Amino acid sequence: MTETNHKSRFVRKTGRTLLVQQTSEEFNESLLENLEGLKEKFHTEKSNSYFLTFESIPHALSSFSNLKLNKHIRVKFAHYKIFFTIQGLGDITDYTNIKDSHIKLINDNFNGNVLYYKLYRKNDRFLECGDLTLDTKETFDMLVDPENNNKDYEFSIDGVTYSGVFYRYNRKPRIDDNPTHSLHE
Repeated sequence: MTETNHKSRFVRKTGRTLLVQQTSEEFNESLLENLEGLKEKFHTEKSNSYFLTFESIPHALSSFSNLKLNKHIRVKFAHYKIFFTIQGLGDITDYTNIKDSHIKLINDNFNGNVLYYKLYRKNDRFLECGDLTLDTKETFDMLVDPENNNKDYEFSIDGVTYSGVFYRYNRKPRIDDNPTHSLHE
């Protein structure tokens, strides 16, 4: 009996935004012009990448499959991660009810599609914060930009009100402000 080592690959959830990166000078940008359901195209010079936002997930998935065949580009689904605080959680709070209601708030009010959702816990207690991942920059900007007045949110379940604030997710660790620590340690 032979055993093969199957490493499980992380597969990104499908959303409405594709990130297309040019890998060859032979790539023709006109390939991106007539994609079905394409709502918005943004090009960034710095990384020579394109962000393509579609009207629906099926449109994005169809374009993803077609673009994947092109050897002059790399394509993947773009994700936008948000950190949030949430007050009102107790020891008997139902995780699924909170998750479903919070996702519904975003989906219904901000044209968002929440791909991942996680409430943080320690020692089986909620830490009153978590993170979520969205599929469009438009929804991301609506939630974290203070000028949009959507950073603060509130929803209720069975008479209990939950409230909090959305923030940009910071992937980089904070540098310690303590002057006794050196960056070279």
